[in-house]
Amino acid sequence: MKLINNLIIQIIPFLPKFFVKIVASPYIAGISDNEMLDNVKKLNDQGFEVAIDILGEHVQTEIEAKEITDRYTSIYDEISKRKLSANISIKLTHIGQDLGYDIVKRNLSSLVQAAKKNNNFLRLDMENVPYTSETIRLYKEMFAEYQKIGIVIQAYLHRSIADINNLSNENFNVRVCKGIYVEDPKLVLNDYQEIRDNYIKLVKKAIKKNLMLE
Repeated sequence: MKLINNLIIQIIPFLPKFFVKIVASPYIAGISDNEMLDNVKKLNDQGFEVAIDILGEHVQTEIEAKEITDRYTSIYDEISKRKLSANISIKLTHIGQDLGYDIVKRNLSSLVQAAKKNNNFLRLDMENVPYTSETIRLYKEMFAEYQKIGIVIQAYLHRSIADINNLSNENFNVRVCKGIYVEDPKLVLNDYQEIRDNYIKLVKKAIKKNLMLE
């Protein structure tokens, strides 16, 4: 399945946009940022609030990372301009986490400032295990700049209870998910019911620590 997913990702850029749109329409809000924002407005009109995420991860160059950062910054401005009920969720590898700590921190800081400027919210999505500790570190550092940011903790990781315990500030905003990445079996819970039980355990622990849950 992982090989199939990777193959699909590699093929998509070479397919005609109209074909991609037909296949992806149930899952994405638009091919362009403008189309996406128009659809966010339609969802708002139906009573939904929206989290926006540009599809992609693991950029290869600083230029790509900066381009994605600038797109997100522009989206924040458009959310305010259009008076939309929406915020942004990002993958740190999409803004340069693979390229070095200084690069991803610089781009993330720019996004945090854009969120602050627009009085909006930013969620740091959680990727696979090699990035977990650094993502939490960056979250804590950015929280010192602006408090309307959140993080994600994955229920299938053995380490997640310790990660919740280390999120000691009661103003930290946490979303708990089950987790989807293929990891070393020794690092994760592999039984579906165990993951569900750990999910509940993490939520209870977060509530006990007075963390903000979403």
